[in-house]
Amino acid sequence: MNMDRIKKAAQILYDARLHWRQIEHLSEDCAPGSLTEGYAVQTALIGLIGDKVVGWKVGCTSSESQQRAKTTEPFSGPILKRDLYNSGCKVQPNAYFNCALQAEFALKLNRDLPATSAPFAMEAVREAVGAVLPALEIADCRFRDSAAISAPS
Repeated sequence: MNMDRIKKAAQILYDARLHWRQIEHLSEDCAPGSLTEGYAVQTALIGLIGDKVVGWKVGCTSSESQQRAKTTEPFSGPILKRDLYNSGCKVQPNAYFNCALQAEFALKLNRDLPATSAPFAMEAVREAVGAVLPALEIADCRFRDSAAISAPS
């Protein structure tokens, strides 16, 4: 996938976010065909949004969720500062299209685990984790029919 296709996909997603609308799907000329291409679009989209990444979410860790997302491995996505809510806050229900609440475990790290140092020994990960906290994810989708979209998108 060349940079023009990556930028086009990111721009479509950014425009949908900016103008608060859902889309059917990314067109064939810019839809990512692999997780690597999907991550490239994600990186470009983060740049367009211009918000600080304050954490990362891992999705599709079970075989059942991978099957639903049409993937064979877990994937990650950024948690942006504007999408992080503190305990006790009030979230507007009209801020989402088809939201679903998911109970999660959040790990607060004492130090970074840079991808360039992967893979990590279990002891290094244990030492990096400062706390395990309960969290709620508000899952939503920019696509009208999320079941019809595969993980790379």
